Amino acid sequence: MILLSHAIMKEECDRNDVNCDLVLSHRRGEVLDGVRHVIITRMHRELSMGPAEIGRAMNRDHSAICYHLKKFKNTSPSVNPSPKGGLDEVGGGRTRHSDRTDPAAATLYGEAR
Repeated sequence: MILLSHAIMKEECDRNDVNCDLVLSHRRGEVLDGVRHVIITRMHRELSMGPAEIGRAMNRDHSAICYHLKKFKNTSPSVNPSPKGGLDEVGGGRTRHSDRTDPAAATLYGEAR
């Protein structure tokens, strides 16, 4: 079952052009969270894996997986990031739009205002 769960993870990471190590990390971001959503949902639906098994495969606590499965019980697994979402070039994480328009914060992101 572990090989199948890793196959799902690799398939979704390749499909969304995301590094598997980032998906397993604790980084946040709309794209990463979306890919995790698809992976967790597919592991649960296709492999009938429980929260503890999925947690071990995804480097997460089983309670986080329980929360995820309950919250997204009636949704289909798909990744639809917004145009503003995703990874930025500087820090690899997502920033708030207000941070991008604030002149003081612009220096953090290497942008001239």
